[in-house]
Amino acid sequence: MHRSGAAEPAPLTVLLLRAAYAELSDCVRETIRLKYRDGLSCEAIARHHGVSLSCVKTRLHRGRREMYRALDRGVR
Repeated sequence: MHRSGAAEPAPLTVLLLRAAYAELSDCVRETIRLKYRDGLSCEAIARHHGVSLSCVKTRLHRGRREMYRALDRGVR
């Protein structure tokens, strides 16, 4: 999803994020997709997967952490 007026990310950043996303576990990748691409709330994701709200939040945290780490490694 691209926001109007937002700056385009650098091509290297896009490549690093795509690679990091591909490395995530299936359940974390699906949770990230539902939240950020499809715009579902954490509660809706929990219902969709039949898991607790805290599980969804943990998956999002882990996914973001791994993607930030990939960016950090790629920039150095």
